[in-house]
Amino acid sequence: METITWTSKSGKTITATPTDDMPATWLIVTVDAKQIGNGYLLPITDKQVPAAVATQMTAAGLTHVIVCGKIPVGVPSEVAEQIKAAQIAAANRPASLESQREVLVAAVLGAGDQFAATREAAFHNDAGRGWDKVKDAEAAIATAEKALADFDAAHPEILAGLKVEQDQAAERFLNAN
Repeated sequence: METITWTSKSGKTITATPTDDMPATWLIVTVDAKQIGNGYLLPITDKQVPAAVATQMTAAGLTHVIVCGKIPVGVPSEVAEQIKAAQIAAANRPASLESQREVLVAAVLGAGDQFAATREAAFHNDAGRGWDKVKDAEAAIATAEKALADFDAAHPEILAGLKVEQDQAAERFLNAN
């Protein structure tokens, strides 16, 4: 993940990094190594940029601003172009293995929900119709579970990482009570 770094006119070191767990248009912003928040890049002419901020940025020769809550960070045009390129690269990056696993887990849960709804509908159908769809829903669960199991077999390090996170969370809970 590419981090763009520049120095403001006041001498502060600023970094902007496209995020990998939110849309790539979001940036993690630091000023002098202190994270000030997540924000997004806007031209100062955008209607979301308050007029007072736009005026101040224009006077400083800046063309863009990263909006981080109440803290606007001015961005010169050449840096804005670098940030846009980094955002495009981040948006085109394949999903992380963790994200891919989350999609598979969601597919298993969704198939389970669909099975429950299909079974419920068939149960309440007085004519007995719908039971054939229950078998299809069961097959969808099996397919989704197999895809997840295949993924876990191919990437045991992801499952091991999740186990470590769960163990750490359990330890924190036990120590807090």
